[in-house]
Amino acid sequence: MPILFRPRRPIALVLLSLAPGPWAAHAQHSMTDWGIVVESPEMQEVRVRTDLVYPTPSGAERPFHLYLPPNEPSGELPLVVMAAATGQGSVLDRAQYRSWARYVASSGMAVAIADTSWGTHVDELRAFFGFVRTEGERFGIRSNRIGAFAVSGNVMGFYSVITDPRLGLACAALYYGAPASYSSPGDTALFLARAGRDAPDLNRRIEELASRAMQDGATVELVNHADGHHAFDILDDTPRSRAILSRTVAFFRERLLERDTDAPSRSPLRRALAHYSYQEWEEAAAAYTDHLAETPDDGRAWLRLAMSNMNLERHARAARAFERAAEADHEPAAAWYNAACMHALAGDRPRSLAALRESSASGFDVASSAPNDADLASLRGDPEFAELVGDRDR
Repeated sequence: MPILFRPRRPIALVLLSLAPGPWAAHAQHSMTDWGIVVESPEMQEVRVRTDLVYPTPSGAERPFHLYLPPNEPSGELPLVVMAAATGQGSVLDRAQYRSWARYVASSGMAVAIADTSWGTHVDELRAFFGFVRTEGERFGIRSNRIGAFAVSGNVMGFYSVITDPRLGLACAALYYGAPASYSSPGDTALFLARAGRDAPDLNRRIEELASRAMQDGATVELVNHADGHHAFDILDDTPRSRAILSRTVAFFRERLLERDTDAPSRSPLRRALAHYSYQEWEEAAAAYTDHLAETPDDGRAWLRLAMSNMNLERHARAARAFERAAEADHEPAAAWYNAACMHALAGDRPRSLAALRESSASGFDVASSAPNDADLASLRGDPEFAELVGDRDR
């Protein structure tokens, strides 16, 4: 009976620890020998700088490689960092990372692979991010447009660095890996990829990461390669694998590159409606203000700007917005009355009384509502208020 050889360690760790053996020139039996399953002429035209170093916390210098688009860029480039470490050899030699770097760089971004060693990897990658933040201009890098890519056990190893708010990474793509413990990604947008034929426990942890991050309000995109294996980007040469790789590059472009184009963003009114519907008053007020700068006669928008400011207890701003809604003939009777309430809360008695008069003239039953309205308590005892509500004895 033949001896059956089975892996003794989870595949997530194999990717980190295997180094190419002496047989690599004859047969690719190690996953570290394989590049990703896409190839294009542009990938071969990518320019690579291999003469660069960065300072580590120990004071030593370690090399990093910088992959640049085929054509000379205009201005500074966003940067994607391959977050990878190894216990043997150098990540700079790993075919998976080199081909990923060429693939992303061929789409118009810079990509860096920094040499880090398992055990000191967290401090070294943190130092590398700090280095490109401060020195990136020398290499044509935009310090405020940095993302990261990590796979397998490197997700566990580097998640805390990638999502550290002090580093301010814009985005990260994480393949078939999950952190040992959860922390919110904050403003770092995540692209998560899981493989259906992967270890069930790992997939469960990926799904928990996505769920908890979304509950925290983070930007998360989760894709499932239902028939994919762990390391599908180098093992599964299928249309689905290639599509996920393509979507990953598009994710980096959307988060790092295309934000700088002149393409119109979502309209202020659409943004305003989204925020207003979910009672996100600060964002709603800002979006309605932007919309009204272009469309000043939109009475409904003035009313919703007023309501947003009212919920933020910005009474004077709310009062003026209610008046603008009334002047635009949008529910003028109620709008004038609400303006009166806001002016009263802001301590502006003359304007409050004037708005009450406008409300009454527009048909609002001031006499029924105003006497017991807590917002108008500061007007009680005023002769003009008593006259408006029809009770000279008040």
